[in-house]
Amino acid sequence: MSLGSVGPQTDLGTAPLNNIQEGVLRADGEALFSIYVVEGVSYAIEGKCDADCTDLDLTVLNPTSQTVVTRDIELDAIPILRFEANRSGVLDVRVAMARCAAASCSWRVETGEMSSGMLPAAETAVVNVFLRQGTAYRFEGHCDSDCGDIDLTLRNPSGITVEDDVLPDDFPVLLHEPERTGRFLLEVTMASCDVEPCIWAVILYAE
Repeated sequence: MSLGSVGPQTDLGTAPLNNIQEGVLRADGEALFSIYVVEGVSYAIEGKCDADCTDLDLTVLNPTSQTVVTRDIELDAIPILRFEANRSGVLDVRVAMARCAAASCSWRVETGEMSSGMLPAAETAVVNVFLRQGTAYRFEGHCDSDCGDIDLTLRNPSGITVEDDVLPDDFPVLLHEPERTGRFLLEVTMASCDVEPCIWAVILYAE
């Protein structure tokens, strides 16, 4: 996974949540939906499709001018977009089923908030996270090709660990549904980094 350019670390969970979108399309078919973004917040948009689909494309557009904000039209079934919103408002997301071996293929697109930065081996970054009671969240950790192991730990407002993933891998995942609304702390630990510093990113999705 390419993490792209890395900007300043940002808090997570402060912007309005975007819903998961899904549907069914024929080959060469398109679907359009809208997301709300907040200026200065980094976003991750990831698409997936079923086994009969070999090429799914995503494009983010300014709904007024129809200019392209970002796009992934590579030949793959898992398009990934990363960008920072330069203003608050609505953006359109266009889903294109470029290749489908069946009469139709199903697709699914998730939009999440992203925080990122750089760390040397054995160092930890702390990200403030605002979580809402009754919402199921998923945290995904990513790091660059020089990183062999990254860990995530989520602590509640009292500092107690509520979830962690400290397995020896470079793709930790946390699932958590808070019992009350509040600010949590997410610790990102660069357990292994061959060429320091290593780039990391954490994406927060609402399930």
